[in-house]
Amino acid sequence: MEGSLISLKAKILSGSVESTCAIFVCPEDNFLAKTYVNGIANSRGMVKLAIDKLSESLESKNTFTGSADTLFVLYTDKVEGDVLDYEAARNTVIVCKSVSKEIAESEDVNVYVMPKLLEWQVVDYIMEVCKGLDSQSASKLYALTGGDIYNISSKLDKIKLFPAELQQNVLKELIEDGDFVDSIQLGIFDFIKALIKRDMDTVAFILSHLDFIDVEGTGVVTLLQRNVKNMIDVKFNPRATADALGMKQNQFNAIRYNSNLFTHEQLIELMRFLTGIDYDLKTGRLGISNSGLVSYVTAKFFDIVR
Repeated sequence: MEGSLISLKAKILSGSVESTCAIFVCPEDNFLAKTYVNGIANSRGMVKLAIDKLSESLESKNTFTGSADTLFVLYTDKVEGDVLDYEAARNTVIVCKSVSKEIAESEDVNVYVMPKLLEWQVVDYIMEVCKGLDSQSASKLYALTGGDIYNISSKLDKIKLFPAELQQNVLKELIEDGDFVDSIQLGIFDFIKALIKRDMDTVAFILSHLDFIDVEGTGVVTLLQRNVKNMIDVKFNPRATADALGMKQNQFNAIRYNSNLFTHEQLIELMRFLTGIDYDLKTGRLGISNSGLVSYVTAKFFDIVR
């Protein structure tokens, strides 16, 4: 039976994880599954013990039921129904690439299908490893690495060497020292998002690393103008719907949320400015370098919305 990762996380945090067998199906990477395995073991005060073959361990139920303080962990490719003794496999976690249909539909075991790593999951992981980092810092680390979990782990290995109370400053110093330059995954969409969210740190970081980050000035004008137009369409029409505007519902919801970060007057002024500079660029009336254009648009944006 497919289990809920959100429910599992809640049980881990509350220390109420059951002793029944749990299976994590990871078609791609098993990094996320490992964090849940660690969470289960820590929540229940158990020691992890890797096993090679489930069939070998199942020869004696006592191997599983006689060691209440041991969480047995098996990494394998596929689990078939005919080798899984549910009662004997209590206190066991299996991480695999696939399971048989019989197991997937069984009510005797929780099968967790691991999705592609989502941002909130990685942010949670970052704060778990480095407890001195708050959600804002964890989100920044995620953005600077483009969500590359192995790159993130490499950075965390450096940060966690320091006491929790110093970790915020350590991350800040790593950024200032250019530790992320070679692995920057940020781009123009991240820049537009940072502008709209008034994320000054990310905006400043991108502006100071334009030689390494693909942010084109004309693209900033075009994308920002498009975002402002969408926010105007939503904010100025209380009856607007996703269908009416030809958008997906999640896109519409995001635009509506963002539009609430601006006043009507700010959106109108932004549209006037962006329309004007777009005209000047297309007619050749504005001769300016790429970095100069990005910096100018950024300065004018914050002048309007301050």
